[in-house]
Amino acid sequence: MAVLNAGETAVDLNWSAPSGLYEIIYDDGTQNNFTVWALAGNQNAVKFTGISYPVTVVAGRVNVGTSANYPGGMPTAPFQMSIYDASGPGGLPGVEIGGPVDVMPMDYGWVYFNFGIPVTIQSGNFYLVMTQGGNNPDAFGVAIDETTPQLRSYARFVTGGAPWIPANGNFMMRVIASGQGGPLNLDAMAHRSPLRQYPERSMSILQARSPEPKE
Repeated sequence: MAVLNAGETAVDLNWSAPSGLYEIIYDDGTQNNFTVWALAGNQNAVKFTGISYPVTVVAGRVNVGTSANYPGGMPTAPFQMSIYDASGPGGLPGVEIGGPVDVMPMDYGWVYFNFGIPVTIQSGNFYLVMTQGGNNPDAFGVAIDETTPQLRSYARFVTGGAPWIPANGNFMMRVIASGQGGPLNLDAMAHRSPLRQYPERSMSILQARSPEPKE
């Protein structure tokens, strides 16, 4: 914004804080392990923190492992991805505030998805939750990075009536968000920040690859 000062001797310039898409990452990108539940309906989650608020989650991706994790071949049952707030006991997942969206991978490794309706979080932590959609072996699991545990991964044995508990390692699940502070500048990106720049033009690719939300 450019505004002429009161004495009409200079123009005062003001810029809004940078705003755009960025990816929040708590894994190092290398799979060290893998997990899959025996039964459908059980859940895995990662806790996320925005770099500023409000933050709007528009999409995400999850690493479903390699072909070696599926000796019986590619599963046929889709899984679901949701956003939960942190209103549960001790700040654990509480209320589902976004999704669920069905995700049916076409290949192993990283799988993109988007939320048909973006989810805006006004403050505080939030969770990306993966709900298993089939019984093993016809079910997708999640890859795990065990190099430097971030203490942000949780699991819930829903079919056993159990609460959320901390999980070992880092589930390889990421969110793509929009808000002030993103995208990062090159200096910030060079220092192994848990945030990654995500150009606006990339969203056309995400939309093309993403499943439709459940009715």
